[in-house]
Amino acid sequence: ATSFLVTEYSYLAPFVACVAAFIVGILESQDDTPTYLVNGEYFSSTKKGGWQTMMCFVTGAVLSASAGWAGMKVATQTNVKTMEAARSGLNQALQIAFAGGAVMGFSVVAFGILGLSVLFYIYATAQSGSTATGSANGTLSGSDLDMRDAIRYLSGFGFGA
Repeated sequence: ATSFLVTEYSYLAPFVACVAAFIVGILESQDDTPTYLVNGEYFSSTKKGGWQTMMCFVTGAVLSASAGWAGMKVATQTNVKTMEAARSGLNQALQIAFAGGAVMGFSVVAFGILGLSVLFYIYATAQSGSTATGSANGTLSGSDLDMRDAIRYLSGFGFGA
C-alpha cells in the first residue's frame, strides 16, 4: 500500500504544481480585479487573488493526500482484522470493516473542515486593510471585503481537495 501511495503521489505532485502555476498565471494576468455587488453598487477589489487562491489549492491537495494516506494505512490494517474476525462470525467482521471504513470518511471531513477554517481565518481576519472603490465613488473596506475576498480564495481549496 505504501509503494502504491508513493508512486501515486509522485505522479500527482507535478500535476498539482502545474495547476497551481496555471491558477496564479490566469488570475494575476487579468486586467480587471474582481467586482462585488453590494446594496446596488459595484465595488472593485484591489486584490486579484492569484497567489492566495493558489495557496488554498495546494493546501487542499496536501490535506486530501494526507487523508488518502491515513485512509490507506487504516484500510490495510482493517483488512487483516476483518479477516480474523470473519473466522468467528460475519457480524463481528462487518462491524470491524465498517469502523475501519469510517476512518477514511471522518479523516476527509476533519481535514476539510480544519483546512477551510484555518484558511478562512487567515484570509478573513489576519489579512486586513483591503479596500475597494465603488461605482458611485463609495468605498468598501474592513471585514465585509475581507470575507468576500476570503470566500473567493477558498474556491481554490475545493478545487485542490
